[in-house]
Amino acid sequence: MGTSKTSGKSSKSSSPKSDGKTVKETRQKFQRLSVIVFSGDPLDLPETRHTGLYIEHLNEDGSIIGRNFLHVTGSAGIFQREESIERNPTGSELFTGSVHVATIVATGSSDRRLRNAIWATPVNNAEYDWNCQSWVGDALTSCVNAGLISTEQRDMAIDGMAELILQATDMA
Repeated sequence: MGTSKTSGKSSKSSSPKSDGKTVKETRQKFQRLSVIVFSGDPLDLPETRHTGLYIEHLNEDGSIIGRNFLHVTGSAGIFQREESIERNPTGSELFTGSVHVATIVATGSSDRRLRNAIWATPVNNAEYDWNCQSWVGDALTSCVNAGLISTEQRDMAIDGMAELILQATDMA
């Protein structure tokens, strides 16, 4: 787990409804961030491996209550961001591996700080050699700048991503 502090709040809280009855709600407690790497298709070369960022929203007991997969699609000059909600990218036949980045404490079930820091990372269509792997590095830097992960966590995640990318099975 990444460096995080836990609050003393219970995972369940009661809030009054307008009719005086109480409604129990489950609060999200953590967000687990991972880098996901997919094999290149049709050729599995380091430069064709696809990467993205995966957020698992967790209850206090560690059970997954939501997912966001964020990545860029397209090619040089026409990349665009894409988000899949509730998609588990590890189920893809092209899934190669993942690198855990950090597990951060969430402020509640609607905490979107991590997702928003990643989503706000710009796409760079001006540089020909920029790609999804570059975007993951840029997005992790956005998370550092937002105070959500440390520079050490970012660096370790990028190193792990690079190791998975270099394990491509086809050589040019």
